[in-house]
Amino acid sequence: MSPWVLARIAAIAGACLLSGCSQELATSPGADASEHDAPRLPEVDARQPILPLLFVDAGVASPHDAPGTDAPSVTPDGGVPDVVGVPDVVGVPDVSMPVDAAPIEAGAPVDVGDRDASLPVDTGAPTDTGPRGGPATADRPVPVDVPALVDVGTLPGSSPAIPTWDGATVAHVRELRARGVAMGNRLGVFAKIGDSITESGSFLFDIGFGWAELGGYGALNTTIQYFGATTLDGGVSSFNRSSACATAGWTTDDALAGGNDAPIWRELRAIRPSWAIVMYGTNDVDRSTVAAFTVNLNRIVDIIESVGTVPVLSTIPDRYDGADRAARALQISAAIRSVAAARHVPLLDYWAALQGLPMHGVSDDGIHPSVYLSGGSTASASFTPAGLQYGYNMRNLTALLMLDRMRSLP
Repeated sequence: MSPWVLARIAAIAGACLLSGCSQELATSPGADASEHDAPRLPEVDARQPILPLLFVDAGVASPHDAPGTDAPSVTPDGGVPDVVGVPDVVGVPDVSMPVDAAPIEAGAPVDVGDRDASLPVDTGAPTDTGPRGGPATADRPVPVDVPALVDVGTLPGSSPAIPTWDGATVAHVRELRARGVAMGNRLGVFAKIGDSITESGSFLFDIGFGWAELGGYGALNTTIQYFGATTLDGGVSSFNRSSACATAGWTTDDALAGGNDAPIWRELRAIRPSWAIVMYGTNDVDRSTVAAFTVNLNRIVDIIESVGTVPVLSTIPDRYDGADRAARALQISAAIRSVAAARHVPLLDYWAALQGLPMHGVSDDGIHPSVYLSGGSTASASFTPAGLQYGYNMRNLTALLMLDRMRSLP
């Protein structure tokens, strides 16, 4: 083992003693890091803020050179849950249809491989047991009403990360939403589909546990309340559910493996979401080609749409663990944009949102997003100027902005 890895182990072990959280190295077995040790990036003065230009009405940014050595040191997430020993979840009762109320019935058949799109829900599919550590047992407070699909608040209409929808996309989203509701999907539920960057406790979990610091984004509280109002098995919401289709090291092949029992099918059956945030590609960079990735991504979209769920396709962060990987990561993000445009599905251009951040929001391992530390603990849902210098914080904000747009669509 290289001295760099030994140093990282020692540093993370020390951080865990201080914060009480559990972290693993991004290069541990099963994680989606490269087999090669990533070079440690130089550290300089991190006190000079570089505020992200998130809300500029612009098109998709063009790839540019990686940031130089003037970026401050950032904290890696490691692709593992940050929520360890969390308190009981304080949620609200399920105000919509329970998961086992009725089977999903697909409409017109689609080409999704060897699965019959009209198959009913697999009642033996594994159910969610809550975040790492088991289901929540806390009493629920007084129920709240789920807001109607109105009230866009004071949030911007577009940004590089949330491009404006054209007429065809708006029509397609409305059609899928209506078809899904008729099939038993729940408007207050979304699925998380991806690899370690999605599985991580730094992605949306803090919001589910009520630990968000909204800063100047108080208008997003309506959307947090909306999606937090529908509880899933284990007493969790969509924010802090452990997805059956989000695992460290996964590629698009893993999401589709298993035919009728593929992880993508299991997650859709288990929670009946109206929406799905999909981000694969970081591991496909290492183990696939852009062409094969594009075929798989289209198939994932086919499956999601076949059950009336609206897919949101997210681009991926930059890779800084080798020039070849860096180039392929940009190609993967370009392919994601192309699929979203061709299929008229929402695009979450996470890559674009990261470009104004120190080291483009990537941690010292050169692969995973960075995460803000506050008082020795991760604070990935802090939307303060300091918090939004980090990759996971920006991912949580942009995901909420997308959820807000979808919820608000008349």
